[in-house]
Amino acid sequence: VGTLIREIRTYGPDVCHLHGTTLLVFLVSVYLRLSGRNYVVTVHGIAGVEYRKAYERSRRTVFLLKKWLYGFAEWLIIN
Repeated sequence: VGTLIREIRTYGPDVCHLHGTTLLVFLVSVYLRLSGRNYVVTVHGIAGVEYRKAYERSRRTVFLLKKWLYGFAEWLIIN
C-alpha cells in the first residue's frame, strides 16, 4: 500500500482508476478520499453477492460473515 501511495503522490494523476473491491483497493480508496484526489472504481463481480450464493449452497457461517464484511467494504468503496 505504501509503495502505491508513494507512486500516486509522485505521479500526481488527475484521476485514479481502481479495479475490484479487495482490501488493497479499500485502503487506497480511503487514502484518495482523504487526500481529495479523484478516483473511479470498476467492480468485477460483487463479493457480497458471491458469498451469499456460497452461503446458500453450503450453509457455512464463514460465507455469511464474508458476505457481510465484503458487502460493507464494497459499500464503503463505492460510496
